[in-house]
Amino acid sequence: MWAMPGGLFEVGETPAEGVLREVLEETGVRSEVVALIGIFDSRLCGTAFPLHLYHIMFLCNPCVDEESLVPSHKHESGDIKWFNKHSLSPNIDSGHVSRIPEAFRVWEGDLRAYFDE
Repeated sequence: MWAMPGGLFEVGETPAEGVLREVLEETGVRSEVVALIGIFDSRLCGTAFPLHLYHIMFLCNPCVDEESLVPSHKHESGDIKWFNKHSLSPNIDSGHVSRIPEAFRVWEGDLRAYFDE
């Protein structure tokens, strides 16, 4: 199943620091945070995890002036691939299906952060 990079924050880490670390660890791509996409309640977005979580999602751009590195946590990723809006794989993890359209919405310029109403 395909999924966006992600993970848990380390003690003392800000959400933006955590996302940059997770992306680097899982993909080897250095990036920069551009915008908050939203905050998603795991109970409402299809996450199959026994604990209640909040997913904080950021829009990030890769740092194009830097070379990609070997992911330090490659064992967590079977493969790494970029998808555009019109070529998404049908094999997306259920917890990511509802969040991906929100990411494209923000990427296309609507900077309102999503939150569960």
